[in-house]
Amino acid sequence: MITLPTVWLHGAGLSPSTWGGVTTGFSDVMLLALPGHADAARLSEPSVEAFADAVEPMLPDRFALIAHSLGGMVALEVASRHPDRVDALVLIETVATVRAPLGQRLQAFAALHVMRLLGPGVLAHVAGWGQPKAVASHMHEQLSGISQVAMMDTLRAAYAYDARARLKHITAPTLILSGQRSRQITASSRHMATMIPGAACKVLQGGHMLHVESPDLVRNAIEEFLIRDC
Repeated sequence: MITLPTVWLHGAGLSPSTWGGVTTGFSDVMLLALPGHADAARLSEPSVEAFADAVEPMLPDRFALIAHSLGGMVALEVASRHPDRVDALVLIETVATVRAPLGQRLQAFAALHVMRLLGPGVLAHVAGWGQPKAVASHMHEQLSGISQVAMMDTLRAAYAYDARARLKHITAPTLILSGQRSRQITASSRHMATMIPGAACKVLQGGHMLHVESPDLVRNAIEEFLIRDC
């Protein structure tokens, strides 16, 4: 049983319920909704930095921070601001910026335009191509709960953010998890691990929705990391 308080941040267009059974075995769990998601209000000027501002008042004094995708960007911001409070950091399918390399930037740019023209439902359908049935179903269910304007907020925030200069200031023990099918994110994850002091990178079977596709692998990796390093 992990007794260290854990704070979980979901990705763009998702909600706290995305974590499902991954949190089983953790005794003190806080599942937070990012602005514009679930019952959390949108921000007038959305950005990753503003998302971090919004969640900070809810955070405990000391905690492990576990986050996926856009939530991982918010986690990077929080961990770099509060090295005295974040006892451990787990980043799942997270990059420090989507603006490099070029292929990653083009994917993010395409997602913005799909969302602007067609909305969350079509984005869920497109993103679900080639994914396991359970992942495609989960994405459709999750994205149906967010408005187009709120989803645009998150995509624009992610597109503008660049945490590369902050990575050297993160002092928490850090584990970076990526899916073996997410080749660009895996390459970025491995590079990010060289920039965060002492960080480890682990590649697991799955894709971008790693915590949905391989929840047992993700949970076990997190548990082993927290037991060993915290």
